[in-house]
Amino acid sequence: MRAFLGLPVGAIRQYGPSASAVILPQLHSQNVQFFNVEAALGAGLQLRLFGKPEIAGSRRLSVSLANGESVEDAFARAIASAAAVQVEG
Repeated sequence: MRAFLGLPVGAIRQYGPSASAVILPQLHSQNVQFFNVEAALGAGLQLRLFGKPEIAGSRRLSVSLANGESVEDAFARAIASAAAVQVEG
């Protein structure tokens, strides 16, 4: 966004091979809750929980980010992390 607005872009850091995997549950609820989050975290793994309070059908509620030895490794780690998260409502 900063570049688009013509503002200076800060330093860009490269963390090595990385990947992401979406958490895209399908349910109907006005009280979305995340479970088993601890199992999805670890060295080189992060979760972004978007804080959307409701879902009606399928909605992107979170994403798992992973670093790895290779892109393939990072992708496999991101998929496993995303699969560990349980979304209920």
